[in-house]
Amino acid sequence: MNKYKTKPGFIATEFVISLLLLWMIIGVLASMLNVNRKYNRLQLTRQQCLAAARSQMSSLTATGTELTDADISRLWEGVTVKVEQTEGTDQWAGLKLLKVTASSKKNKRLVKIELKKYINGEGQ
Repeated sequence: MNKYKTKPGFIATEFVISLLLLWMIIGVLASMLNVNRKYNRLQLTRQQCLAAARSQMSSLTATGTELTDADISRLWEGVTVKVEQTEGTDQWAGLKLLKVTASSKKNKRLVKIELKKYINGEGQ
């Protein structure tokens, strides 16, 4: 007498349940990969905005001229850079305040990087 006899349909039920568990695990992993992909794209956009802002700031401090919009769009697609120059006040009198803002929109989110620096009136 075999005491480990299985009932009909028991193996099929185990197989279906194990397949369902496997598909649930695959679904969770796929959603985690999608979130990771979106996060990496956002970080890449932040790095591009930071590089564009630093390059614009370096160009202004070294040569006194701005990078053209064509150069910026060629190097960093989708990134826009704005420059504001104001005169320094109080202890910063005689200097210029450079404010460089780089922005881009990815994954329906706006990424904005802002750099500020005081320089001599004619550059450094």
